[in-house]
Amino acid sequence: MKSASCKAKGRRLQDAVAGAIREAFGLPASDVWPMLMGGNGMDIRLSEKARAFWPYATEVKNQERINIWAAIKQAEEHADKEKLSPLVVFSKNRERAYVVVSFEEFVAMQKCVVR
Repeated sequence: MKSASCKAKGRRLQDAVAGAIREAFGLPASDVWPMLMGGNGMDIRLSEKARAFWPYATEVKNQERINIWAAIKQAEEHADKEKLSPLVVFSKNRERAYVVVSFEEFVAMQKCVVR
């Protein structure tokens, strides 16, 4: 696959993730937007307002073969810098996206939704 095609594939998932976050919390594009391909930092950029709704340093990977440990490390590095929790969203062609968070983060999320 050509470099431009790889970047376009990654960009589509970044756009979808940013759009889903905006839709879920009623936020405008100026609060949640995808990082430019090749840029440094989190793949999904967040305003201070958006961080109250989405407290995650989100790393997005749209690859057929993913090194999940490298993706987690990348998310953790961004999370440390931004004082957020690390989160990885990953997918491959024509498949649904999945999310990786630490077990502690998952338990904390479940505590919020338990009736």
